[in-house]
Amino acid sequence: MRKVLKKAISVVLTAAIMLPGAGTVRAAETETQFAENEESFVQAYEEEADNAHFDDQGDDLLSPTGTGDVSKIKKPRTSDGVSTWDCIWFGNYWQEDTNGDGYCFEKETKVVKRDDGYYYAVGNESDPDDDILLYDFDASDWSEEEKEKTYEADAKQPVKWRVLDIDPDGNAFLLADKLIDTVQYNETDTDITWEECTMRSYLNCYGKEANKQEKDFSSAGFLKKAFTDQEINAIKVSDVENDDNPDYGTSGGNNTQDRLFCLSLGEAGNMDEGKNYGFVKKEFFEFNPTRVAKTTLYADNKPGYHVNTAGTANWWWLRSPGYGRNGAASVHGRGAVSAGGNNVNSNSGFVRPAFHMNLSSSSSPWSYAGTVCSNDSYSEGTMVSGVTLSSQVLIKSGNSIQLTPEVEPEDAFNRFVTWKSSDTSIATV
Repeated sequence: MRKVLKKAISVVLTAAIMLPGAGTVRAAETETQFAENEESFVQAYEEEADNAHFDDQGDDLLSPTGTGDVSKIKKPRTSDGVSTWDCIWFGNYWQEDTNGDGYCFEKETKVVKRDDGYYYAVGNESDPDDDILLYDFDASDWSEEEKEKTYEADAKQPVKWRVLDIDPDGNAFLLADKLIDTVQYNETDTDITWEECTMRSYLNCYGKEANKQEKDFSSAGFLKKAFTDQEINAIKVSDVENDDNPDYGTSGGNNTQDRLFCLSLGEAGNMDEGKNYGFVKKEFFEFNPTRVAKTTLYADNKPGYHVNTAGTANWWWLRSPGYGRNGAASVHGRGAVSAGGNNVNSNSGFVRPAFHMNLSSSSSPWSYAGTVCSNDSYSEGTMVSGVTLSSQVLIKSGNSIQLTPEVEPEDAFNRFVTWKSSDTSIATV
């Protein structure tokens, strides 16, 4: 990703550290001034294009600058029924309100009155299935302006992942810290397995040949929305075992190979011999805070039968079959495991993806994100104290260069850097 000078004129480019959900919180002490001259200055972004993220408007998003310190990462610890997980930042996805309008939308969203008389948030007017009913508004009190309002798209934010397991070589098993999206296990009510369901295709950006509905997710799935090409390549293709349901005997179907997947009953239920993952072993039906996860605003704002659930615990899908072949197992909002599960086409559940990645590899761009505990406490590691840039560099108009910022201290947990130009008509990222 490069800044290219378009014409010789004054412009200021500022490097800043970004915190998830908080916007710019610390600007760099050093700013690069582009002065009017026969030769002009241009500031290059510190990352290569394949390690950059852009939103639909071409704005740069946050990405790690390199591999974090794997020596910080430990296996989950449990004491007095409270589990603690180390976490990492990896990838970017829509999560919370970044523009102050109270919502989190992937794309520009309009308020539209449908034929039923209700007002909806609509991202695609030709597809009512994407409508989001604005339950929390009384339209009778709305002004005409509110009834015709357009919500801007929100920015992606770094995703936090819990480390469920790690070996001495840095091979880690990771699970989303929050319920990051709303996805049906399968888009129709039918007998289905993990191999054939639309959720598997959506998470991994598979084509229509991979699911029973023959729906193509190759260009519009989670994997490509949340990760750069470099990040995708860092995620391992895992051998995913799809065991039968231990309570009902429902067939789990064929084993698969996937980058992203949901946990199984064995993994979430702490049934795997020799594995811990931080889930305290209890009966499936018992309240278990070690399995509780909270919903992002983005997931809550997507179509589905869930209202005002952002920031609260809710239920999430497992990949294992449920009581019948048209059901899938799940984890209740209070952390109890349901082997019977929910109908596969339920639109009220959430997804909590998991994957394997080697944290010691130089090709895995991640940063340490502190710890989270099952009692809702957390730490965020060492905070950033400052960002410095190298001095001005003289180049000719139309050329580009790269400069690398120094984030201090070296063990800072959040080393994501974003850039801002005072005039994008002169210098662009």
